Amino acid sequence: MSRINRPPISLSRIAANLKNGNEKKTVVVVGTVTDDNRLLTVPKVSVAALRVTATARARITAAGGSVITLDQLALEKPTGANTLLLRGPKNSREAVKHFGMGPHKNKVRWIVRVWQKPSSADPPNRSPMSAPRAASSSAPVVAAGRVASRSKVVDTDTLWSLGHGVGFMVVTMATVFGRVVSGLATVCGRARAAFGTQKSFSLFYGHGKLTGWHTPMPHYE
Repeated sequence: MSRINRPPISLSRIAANLKNGNEKKTVVVVGTVTDDNRLLTVPKVSVAALRVTATARARITAAGGSVITLDQLALEKPTGANTLLLRGPKNSREAVKHFGMGPHKNKVRWIVRVWQKPSSADPPNRSPMSAPRAASSSAPVVAAGRVASRSKVVDTDTLWSLGHGVGFMVVTMATVFGRVVSGLATVCGRARAAFGTQKSFSLFYGHGKLTGWHTPMPHYE
């Protein structure tokens, strides 16, 4: 069974459920029984659980109760009669506080904190979350010459590569356009040779493209 399905339960919650005739029943917990310092008096109870912490076991035993395992419970009460099955709060985990999306869910946001190990050169009163200093403000620091950053200076290699790319695109487009014009000229030449000097031969265009051929119909007298 996963840890989500076996949440721990405290002694105070067990004591709160021992009412209305449940004082004589054996409390069965499929999980861990933990101690609660807020509970001043632990009642006499018999607990069967997967795990019981040392402090909780000591307080149950001191109150006159007993702690057994689930195997012992199966041998003593195979039918499960006169037992009280309890479970801890399943939605009390830290991850449940962040479930859901949207501001209307009223969920807790994740806060990521970056911890930086403090340096030996930093003063003891300086926060370890801040970045380490390059040098002390009281000691003189020799200023280095100005260094141009890549964001302000254009690299010549970049310009050369851009020029090559633009030139390649221009040459490619000119080649394609030349081949299209040459193909149209060839088609027109073949059509004119096929139809001769007839006046009715023409190319008609639609919305920016060639839509069809217009050829004369033969006239019979």
